[in-house]
Amino acid sequence: MRRRDFGKTSFGAIAATMLPGSGPAQPSAPSEFPANAGLTRYVGTFVTQTKYQEIPADVIELGKKSILDGLGLALAGSRAESGSISRRTLSKRA
Repeated sequence: MRRRDFGKTSFGAIAATMLPGSGPAQPSAPSEFPANAGLTRYVGTFVTQTKYQEIPADVIELGKKSILDGLGLALAGSRAESGSISRRTLSKRA
């Protein structure tokens, strides 16, 4: 699965839980997308009520890859010299 497909798959999984009769992961919120005022509560309810077994395997796999990718980027960024080069360049222009 490609990264750009992750959002589509994740959104599809979330949208599927919003359908009437979609199973135990359905939050107690109304079936239509909530207004801003209840969005945090809706997302919190979804996160706390969704069981690991209900998440599609390809979404879990991509989530693991994304976490590993983020750690790799953090490690690479910790050794990168681009920040110090940018600061030196900007301080010369000031």
